[in-house]
Amino acid sequence: MQDLLARHFEIDYKKLAASVEAGDMKALTNYLAPLSNDSLRACNYRVVKLHLPEGVKPADVLFPGEGEPLVPRSGLLMLPTPRGATNAPVTILLPGVARLTEPFPLPSNAAVAAREITVTPLTANEAASFTGRVLLPDGKPAAKAIVRICDWTVTRTDNDGRFALSRVAPGAFTVRAECPGGEFQEQLTFEAGKELKRDLPLTAVTTVGIRWALQLQEGSRGLVGEGVRTGEAYFSVKHGRFLLSRGAEVPEYWGSDFMLETDLGKVRQYMPAEKVAAIEAAPAGTPFFWLFDASDRVTGLHAEQVPFEEITAVNGGKPYQDKEYFKFLRGDLVRPGQVYTLRCVRKDRYAKMEITELTLGPATKAKAAE
Repeated sequence: MQDLLARHFEIDYKKLAASVEAGDMKALTNYLAPLSNDSLRACNYRVVKLHLPEGVKPADVLFPGEGEPLVPRSGLLMLPTPRGATNAPVTILLPGVARLTEPFPLPSNAAVAAREITVTPLTANEAASFTGRVLLPDGKPAAKAIVRICDWTVTRTDNDGRFALSRVAPGAFTVRAECPGGEFQEQLTFEAGKELKRDLPLTAVTTVGIRWALQLQEGSRGLVGEGVRTGEAYFSVKHGRFLLSRGAEVPEYWGSDFMLETDLGKVRQYMPAEKVAAIEAAPAGTPFFWLFDASDRVTGLHAEQVPFEEITAVNGGKPYQDKEYFKFLRGDLVRPGQVYTLRCVRKDRYAKMEITELTLGPATKAKAAE
């Protein structure tokens, strides 16, 4: 045991982060090399250096089955893999590019394997296209509705509810259409070189409209200018586990920047009496925040008292006490016009968000009328 402990390699994450930020794959691989002699290591690592097409942001890259890691601006990242695996292929999804599955052999006596992957955009023959209309629950066209493919290809409908997307990657992807009071979500399959024509009928549901500005640079609390991505969405409580860096819902509880709930019966025991009373006094089915602390880092939301446009940095760039500033809002009602700043759950990134509107669905309205 003493011999095993003597060969144990403790990763210095500050050194590791410096190599990642610099995009230095050789330095990162050399730094991790001593892991091969560490029999106590938890896993092996695949080191990937991505070279992306012009116009594609690293934050748009998805790695299905890898825990949804966020790619840094350098394009260099580490993917853990079980010890003993001799080949752990890497699958990559990103806008305007065909789905890639790259082999990744791992020598049996090594803890680290590295490779560079150059991603090329789709050719005209490889790309699919997608056209159709978004229809309101009553069958009328939904003007200015949002249409998303896999959370990174986004467009809006015209006044007749029509949309058109070109250069869609072939494969099966989640397609969402959303507008106040309605949503459509389904996995659709796109074929290379073919056009998919499909109308997207919306289901009447309670929706929450938001807009946000997300700082992509880790550690920076500035919320305007270069490096800030903006977005907007309408989503229901059913799809209310939201991750700003992806622009839409995520399935994992732990990976959500915020979550919504409407069923007081599920969570009543976890909330103080005054919040229970406020929810009971609101129209039935009104959503409320249901955040929880599933991280050893400080995450959560901070309610602001100034307009969205006037917020240029978290706390104006001034120091703050982490544990006192950001809160996990359990039971706070969703209110249109409320503005929050937040620290994201997966990376040291900051954002601001405004609740733009709340549209109650027909079932909720019926309950309220009762």
